[in-house]
Amino acid sequence: MDHFEHTLANEFEALLRDPASKTQNAPSPASLNLEPPINASGHGRLRVEEKHRLPARLLKSRTKEEIERMFDSDGYLLEVYNALPDSDVNNVNNICWVCKEHGKRVCSGCKMFTYCSTECQKSHWTEHKPMCQMIRNPTAYTKCNPYEPDSIRQLGSSSFTNMVEISRRMREDGKRYRNIQALLEDWLAHFKHGGMVETGSTTGSQMWALGRNADGDLEILEHSQVKPRQTPRPKNRKSGAPEGTSNLASYLAMEIEAFAKKGTPKLLNLYSSAFNVAIVEVGVGNMEPHTVRRGAEIIQLESRRWSVIQFLPDGLQKSDEFINGRPSIQQYSW
Repeated sequence: MDHFEHTLANEFEALLRDPASKTQNAPSPASLNLEPPINASGHGRLRVEEKHRLPARLLKSRTKEEIERMFDSDGYLLEVYNALPDSDVNNVNNICWVCKEHGKRVCSGCKMFTYCSTECQKSHWTEHKPMCQMIRNPTAYTKCNPYEPDSIRQLGSSSFTNMVEISRRMREDGKRYRNIQALLEDWLAHFKHGGMVETGSTTGSQMWALGRNADGDLEILEHSQVKPRQTPRPKNRKSGAPEGTSNLASYLAMEIEAFAKKGTPKLLNLYSSAFNVAIVEVGVGNMEPHTVRRGAEIIQLESRRWSVIQFLPDGLQKSDEFINGRPSIQQYSW
């Protein structure tokens, strides 16, 4: 599943809080003397009665009031959301891995690969089997010396063995941190215009949307937690950090550590997406080229201490492109 598309529907939490203070409402039909109004790309702007054309994932995760605030007083979609109508961000979980058609069959082992039919699933099993085993037992692939080259070649298809090699390299050549908080302090320093922090394990995923307040301080705009493959709903979301939180990196580190301990094994991947520009400048759905992506692996060792390794940027990019099946236009950095 595409990481960026997965988090796209959560990019605009700050705008949903008070869109009027952070965006300029698109001109009304009267001022433009056009019907319907035209957006910056020359297309007719979406009206509120056409909101069904917004991504289904977004419509399910937002309240009726939040969706209504995406439209101006004349009932037209705000300019900042113009990339969302008819986009397929809601379908990335439902695309067959083999033929790319719509599918609902999910691998019962890893719960992460989707197929349209038994035939497609069976045809992919030889290649998918070692990856399925890796997802179900990730610690076997992430020890200090996970696999010698000869062992890697025994795992399965050439594409998968190449993926394991990329995975091994981006950890071995990664940057080690003394703890989770130190990693987050480095990452959050790059959140000039806010961004996302997300983590996933066998028990589900969590996402934090971060933004700058009026004083320029970084704060949590929204936090969501869902089970594997579950679409976030309004009940899964909450706003902000507890009152009195003075150190955001420390608070997030405690939350992430507690989440990691719920899994078996106690391992998770952590990712951040730092925005280089404000969402209002380019619009929701156009942020990918303006986003710097970072990733890390977090494992609790037998000593109960945490091993924290930031992925080699080049390796993370190759891993993303392998998983998503397309070139990534995000930026990657330490």
